[in-house]
Amino acid sequence: KTKIRKQEANDWEDGKYEQYDSLCEAEPDEDDIFKWNLTLVGPEKTPYEGGTFYVTLNMSKQYPRVAPEVRFMTRIYHPSVRKEGADVGKLCKDIIKSVWTNNSKVVDVVALLISMLKDPPTDNPVESSIAKEITSDPEAFKKKARQWAIHFADAEEDGDDEDE
Repeated sequence: KTKIRKQEANDWEDGKYEQYDSLCEAEPDEDDIFKWNLTLVGPEKTPYEGGTFYVTLNMSKQYPRVAPEVRFMTRIYHPSVRKEGADVGKLCKDIIKSVWTNNSKVVDVVALLISMLKDPPTDNPVESSIAKEITSDPEAFKKKARQWAIHFADAEEDGDDEDE
């Protein structure tokens, strides 16, 4: 299992996933190969644009048979991420489990996270009020998500995408 994680680390280091270079850096924690640190950049034309989001992946010894636990260390206003409480930052487990297979890798989590930032899913949310806001008042959602990106993820205020 450690061999699998080391191979993934080498793949990232060797530029195998260069299509994600502008949106994500991924590397195992220097002290713990079971923990990966991701740095995501909010995609263009989203309320998260230009924000820097730190994410951790915690893998069990059953990885890759069992999906990693994903937690945003940077606060984010998103229907699939806990916004407060003891589980603040945790990604909805059902989302990861729905796409996870025995052949999945860290790059699959990265692709999922980027997709979620571009198009926040509203089915099976962990924050139902945010999901309802997306469907009932998308502009209010975009404004609040943008405010959070500016406040917590150091997105620039002039990057606001009001006319999407």
